[in-house]
Amino acid sequence: MATAMDHLVTGTSKISWLANLNTEFKPTKNYRPLNKLRVAGLNVVRMNFSHGSYEYHQSVIDNAREAEKVQAGRQLAIALDTKGPEIRTGNTAGDVDIPISAGSEIKHYTDDKYATACDDQNMYVDYKNITKIVDEKTIRCRARNNGKISSKKGVNLPNTDVDLPALSEKDQADLRFGVKNNVDMVFASFIRRGEDIKSIRLNNFPDILKETDGVMVARGDLGIEIPAAEVFAAQKKMIAMCNMAGKPVICATQMLESMIYNPRPTRAEISDVGNAVTDVSVVESCAMAAVRASLDINAGAIIVLSTSGESARLLSKYRPVCPIFMVTEMPAHFSKVNWQEDVDRRIKWGIAEALKLKVLAQGESVVVVQGWKGGMGNTNTLRVIKAEPENLGLEQV
Repeated sequence: MATAMDHLVTGTSKISWLANLNTEFKPTKNYRPLNKLRVAGLNVVRMNFSHGSYEYHQSVIDNAREAEKVQAGRQLAIALDTKGPEIRTGNTAGDVDIPISAGSEIKHYTDDKYATACDDQNMYVDYKNITKIVDEKTIRCRARNNGKISSKKGVNLPNTDVDLPALSEKDQADLRFGVKNNVDMVFASFIRRGEDIKSIRLNNFPDILKETDGVMVARGDLGIEIPAAEVFAAQKKMIAMCNMAGKPVICATQMLESMIYNPRPTRAEISDVGNAVTDVSVVESCAMAAVRASLDINAGAIIVLSTSGESARLLSKYRPVCPIFMVTEMPAHFSKVNWQEDVDRRIKWGIAEALKLKVLAQGESVVVVQGWKGGMGNTNTLRVIKAEPENLGLEQV
């Protein structure tokens, strides 16, 4: 019986085991920079709606779609990250970073006159109800260490129930913009209850997990709401719960942060990423029959014929060591599976593409997952075939 290690030492698999997500960058009408990232392995483009105009976000979507048209290859998923019920500071005068010295005192106001004129002594906070938490009209804070404050920085109130709606009017407008542009994913920010997910489609994570399609563990915000020493355990626990539920999970905030300025990550960052990746391993006893078969026969790939993309997502839950190729007649599902009549011809096409991408070698075994009849929810058949032209007629594909 072949094992996962036997498969890995063959050296035939050249596919990444991770999905690569990139937050949008400088506005441009040129699709080429984004296409370079796509060719290098980018899967998902994240649009942060806490910043930027609709015109800017539209240019990102247009560039992604243009890149797909100009050069064949992987489909790019578009993710909309809502602003959510967050609190932010105002804009600094001249929109420059303000140096803050340890021990200095800063006054915080909700008066709009400070919204665009923050300095090292006066800071605007866009949460009017903060006066219900403290009695004084002005909050005085003392800096514990040296640092810098920039425009529109997030403000957290640990151990405080912030009475802001999960879905603001801005979020609703942003979601309508996303629906109009057929975005593939929505990252809902600062979710506190399962009902918050329902309204758009760490107080109660199991409840949240039941309602959501996927989870982003935002360690930056988590580290403010709970003691920093507990973030590591909370991260591992939430990732483990996501895996048990079969939900995709993203670990975010300060991953490879130093690479903003340096070409290579620090050793600590490599360890951090590696630790997050190993968290997503799943016990082999829970693996589906297709994944077990791929291990037993040392398969080069799993090919799934899917209408909705659900079969491909479920297969990916069990982390096979060989790549999964989804063949569908519905292009809208290509990017959604990226956080996953003539049946024989579709199988041949899938194998031909895998051979072309060099993630499958000629002669390797392939596990094929399909249904006896078309339509969603009918996947019920598993078979093993060889990636050999004489058997599959690949030369005619």
